[in-house]
Amino acid sequence: MKLSIPNVISAVAFLGVCLVFAISEPTRDFFNHLVKEPTLLDGFTFVTCLAAAVVFLPLTAMPLIPMGSMVFGPLVTSLLSILGWTIGAVGAFLVSRYIARPVILRISNLDGLEKFIQNYTGKTRFILIVLLRLTVPVDIGSYALGLISSVRLLEYTLATLIGVTWFSFAFAYLGDNLINSNILGIVSIVSLSAIIFISATIYLKKIKSYV
Repeated sequence: MKLSIPNVISAVAFLGVCLVFAISEPTRDFFNHLVKEPTLLDGFTFVTCLAAAVVFLPLTAMPLIPMGSMVFGPLVTSLLSILGWTIGAVGAFLVSRYIARPVILRISNLDGLEKFIQNYTGKTRFILIVLLRLTVPVDIGSYALGLISSVRLLEYTLATLIGVTWFSFAFAYLGDNLINSNILGIVSIVSLSAIIFISATIYLKKIKSYV
């Protein structure tokens, strides 16, 4: 994954806007009045919104995660985020595999992409997908992997489940720490997330260089 200063600034700015909106007093008051006691329907709605945002580009449900921490608490929000992102990723994968791929094959070929991924087999390919989940947006990665016929759905789903876990917890607890003005918690989560992201990016490049 190639990073550039404008992309990094854009991502940080976007996340900042989402978090400021999520922790603003009017938003907090709204959610406090909206949901006194979280229900299964509230959880289902949260998961559905996250999944839909992955499938229907370029929607984003990022602001929902800090809000979810206010409603469900950070732990439950983390688990719901893992579920929502995984369901959405599988949905995007299937749309790409059975709708986008046939259309693309009519106007181009995917031989280069197929040969590239076929170089990775077994454990190496599984790790590759996990690393992509740590370094590439869920929606983009899902559609890209869906185009590759050799990637199996079960392998993809399990790797996605593992790959989205860290940032599901990170975003949920980051929102909770922002709400509670816990500076140490914020710095710890951001620092550890940066370390994980950079490490995954370096390891991903190292795997590519071996193939």
